Amino acid sequence: MDRGAKVFLKGGRLIQLDWDAMKWARAFINRNSQGKDPEK
Repeated sequence: MDRGAKVFLKGGRLIQLDWDAMKWARAFINRNSQGKDPEK
C-alpha cells in the first residue's frame, strides 16, 4: 500500500484504509468548524 493507513480498532483488530477511503477527510478545528477540503 503506497498511500494509506493501518488502523487498530477496539478489541485489537487491525484494518488497512487505502487513500480513496480517506480522501474525503478534512482537518478538525473544533466541533463547529473544519479545515479546507483536501486537494485533489
